[in-house]
Amino acid sequence: GVVLHEGKRQFEKGIECCDAVIAIDENNVQAWRVKSDILESDKDYPHALKCINKAISLDENDALAWNSKGVINQNIGNHEDALKSFEKALTLDENNVKIMNKISVELAELGRFDESKKILMDIISIDKFHVWAWSNLASVYATGDSNYTKSLECSSIGLYLDPDNTTALLAHVIALNSLEKYPEALKFLDHLLHVDKDLESLKPSNIHDYQVMLMRAELLIRANFEPEASEYIDEILSKNILKDTDLVICLRKK
Repeated sequence: GVVLHEGKRQFEKGIECCDAVIAIDENNVQAWRVKSDILESDKDYPHALKCINKAISLDENDALAWNSKGVINQNIGNHEDALKSFEKALTLDENNVKIMNKISVELAELGRFDESKKILMDIISIDKFHVWAWSNLASVYATGDSNYTKSLECSSIGLYLDPDNTTALLAHVIALNSLEKYPEALKFLDHLLHVDKDLESLKPSNIHDYQVMLMRAELLIRANFEPEASEYIDEILSKNILKDTDLVICLRKK
């Protein structure tokens, strides 16, 4: 509680500083952009969007502002708008691999997998050690193309660069599971759960987290660890963290 309170206070102090600058100069682009970034970090997306739109209205050539607008839209699921914002940012800051990577993510979200892969390969041609490019490429191969062998190659490179990268870990697990390498998949999934403490303690925050938990139960069964699978499913059910328990019950019957 104390940590959360202190964090909230830091957000408030940051906004107060921005407001003080804006009171002196209401056309200060940086103050509006920083205020938006603080609000975005605090998950106050409507007000963050309002502030970043103000910043852009003052300077349409601010790449950082367009990038911030993309992040806000990304977080609220407006992928078309996020893509447009990131693309605008890239025209103002060419070859920025961080922005290119965000564009690739949005293209994948919109089902434009070939375009996403092309951008990720362009990033790798600029920076062959870009861990997120390799990790996201692995994800696109797994979820977009169902090319699990290629996905495994890319995720292996991503994990070599960063053994705790959650995107690379999940793509690695999906590929291994699809290639029927269940014990190995379970090993990497357990490492993913260890890295993500909320998942390890069965505190999911979204449907994606639920799917990861169910994947672990399924892998325990497929790897012939049925007693442990039964215990894990019982733990999931006992904490009432799934609204539709029928799926878990069916899984137990596999």
